[in-house]
Amino acid sequence: MRSPELSTRRESYNIGFADILTHYNRRKKGVILTKRRLSTSDADETLIVRPDLYARRFLDFIDKHCI
Repeated sequence: MRSPELSTRRESYNIGFADILTHYNRRKKGVILTKRRLSTSDADETLIVRPDLYARRFLDFIDKHCI
């Protein structure tokens, strides 16, 4: 049986996944550190790629390496 407080509570879930297409090396680590230092917003925002750009990159990877 639910309490009245729980029935009015709103929940939000964020789903993400790791980029398996990028080799994490010194160069990539340097880029990430630089973006975080230069960013005036939340540091995690610098690591997000727009879905349309990621989709294109993902399909290019599949074409080059899997097909």
